Amino acid sequence: MPAEILVVCTANIARSPLAAALLDGHVQARGLGAEVVVSSAGVHATPGRHAAPASVRIAERWGFDLSAHQARSVTELDLSGVDLVLAMTAEHRDLVSARLAGLGARCFALLELSRLVRAAHLTDTADAAVVSGSATAANEPGGAAAGQGVGDRIARVVHAANRHRPHSVPAGDEDVTDPYGCGDAVYVEVANLLAAELAVVADALFGGFDDA
Repeated sequence: MPAEILVVCTANIARSPLAAALLDGHVQARGLGAEVVVSSAGVHATPGRHAAPASVRIAERWGFDLSAHQARSVTELDLSGVDLVLAMTAEHRDLVSARLAGLGARCFALLELSRLVRAAHLTDTADAAVVSGSATAANEPGGAAAGQGVGDRIARVVHAANRHRPHSVPAGDEDVTDPYGCGDAVYVEVANLLAAELAVVADALFGGFDDA
């Protein structure tokens, strides 16, 4: 089964649809479409709402189509098989974490996970090899050999980031601003932030293009 990544915001119409499209772009660019599924939902979503027009316009400029997007509520979803939840705020993260025992270890605010993978050097080539099981794990009895699937790599990155969480203190607020109701300039600022941070997370989760 493919690995499942769920991107979460409030209403699932502005931030999370765009972030999910950007992350899926990294998946597709690495040829991992059959191995990773990226979707989005909202903690207070009204099902069926379309994406915010500004998010649709920005996505289109970047080659993604959100015109058919329909909002989903987290309450409608079976979260038991989700490998990673990427939330836009700490509040979103905590609300989703509370829905299922043990899910909290797989729930991160996007900026939090980006900070953690940097702090734990999970985007470095050598450490990424260990995370993906192609180095030390391959030498352990019963350990994973090189060439593990991306699902195993995602699980290892999530586990390593969660273990590093108590030892890495944020410098400040790690919430992504909600641009809904704001002008296009705010949407563009948020979109650029999402693109930059998702690139860091994608390299950790999926490997660089040479690793994919």
